[in-house]
Amino acid sequence: MLSNDSISNTNGILLGAFIVLCYTIVGGMWSIAVTTFLQMIVIIVGLVLATAETTSLAGGIGAVITKADLDGKLLFLPSIDS
Repeated sequence: MLSNDSISNTNGILLGAFIVLCYTIVGGMWSIAVTTFLQMIVIIVGLVLATAETTSLAGGIGAVITKADLDGKLLFLPSIDS
């Protein structure tokens, strides 16, 4: 734990809830909107970095597209032949 057990889980949860409650009361809906926007930015950056890393580990975007094509994953309409 980050606090080296100097604060219990229950007290930590209550302290966190109190901080969020005060932040919401003081800032209102604007503070919630700003926080949500910042969370969205962090998520998008994380997704881009994760996609770049996994694509690199798979051998590049060309290898990913080739494998997906060979497995039939790029077909947008089902085959009528079967």
